[in-house]
Amino acid sequence: MPPSTRAFALRFISIFTSGLLLTAQSADAGKLFMNNGDVITADIKKIWDEKVTLEPEYADEFEIDLDAVSHFESDRLFDIEFQDGRKAQARLLGGGNGTQLLDIDGATEEIPVMQLAELEEPEKEFDWDTNIDANSIVNTGNTDSAQATLQFKTNLKLGDHRHLGSLSFSRDEQDGVRTKEQDRISYAYNWSFRDPWVLAANASAERDPIRELERRISIGSGVGYNFWDDAARFFQIQPIGGYQTEKFTGQPASESVIVGWILHFRYRLIKDLTLFHDHDTTVNVSGRQNTVFQSQTGVRYEITDLLYFNLQFDFDNESNPPEGVKNTDSTTLLGLGLEF
Repeated sequence: MPPSTRAFALRFISIFTSGLLLTAQSADAGKLFMNNGDVITADIKKIWDEKVTLEPEYADEFEIDLDAVSHFESDRLFDIEFQDGRKAQARLLGGGNGTQLLDIDGATEEIPVMQLAELEEPEKEFDWDTNIDANSIVNTGNTDSAQATLQFKTNLKLGDHRHLGSLSFSRDEQDGVRTKEQDRISYAYNWSFRDPWVLAANASAERDPIRELERRISIGSGVGYNFWDDAARFFQIQPIGGYQTEKFTGQPASESVIVGWILHFRYRLIKDLTLFHDHDTTVNVSGRQNTVFQSQTGVRYEITDLLYFNLQFDFDNESNPPEGVKNTDSTTLLGLGLEF
């Protein structure tokens, strides 16, 4: 192919591809009509707490007060909750003067814009996200110490079924002496059999030979309840009952029936800042008397779509540890994470 022909072909392909992308973006975008007459073309991300979150092609997400909006237009299908608690899936047909026209299952309904309590895109049948956190603190001088933690969390959703996994490694060393060697792995399965109720099964294993814990393995199940479950927030609490086996250094293995609860909490405070808290509590109702509480609390600040800053506080408490081992173990973590 002659150079001039090749250059023309490449230019044509570039223009054609750009046109397709622009067409797709334009078709995907919605329009927001303001009470003052302004019109904003952007993706309508959500309505929550009387604020509209928009993402135009030329800027990051931003919010507008709902009472400043006349109406919306969008071909997308949204999950909508009205102020009276009613829920529906609808498209935004337009409107005017603070009144919104909705297409609900082919029927048109007219409502005041301020009656839109929540709006978001329907949950995907398939969704997957993973977080990898790396935290490290090193001190040198009069006291040499090092602390490192690697944590991996994943969340896979397939329709009404959700799989959650976590894996963590923690190592502390002071003046050349290892003071912490903790490894944990957990898996949870959630079936949303009747929203917001979920049927759950959980399994976990951990070891910490510095605290004389050679192994602790637990399995359990229960029925959980999702108070929130959307893009900006998640709050689930789950009572559990199950079985646990554990082995401490120099002691025979023991078995116990356990009861307790698990809590998961996520809350996006602002666009790039998310608060999180997870904890689980188990109480032995047979065998060795013991209560274990483990929690992770912190914030993540998004630096890019992939990279975030992580500040986290881990707190563990055991009511009946082996002799000479402290009841409480806490760690403050500062580092970076990847989200994809």
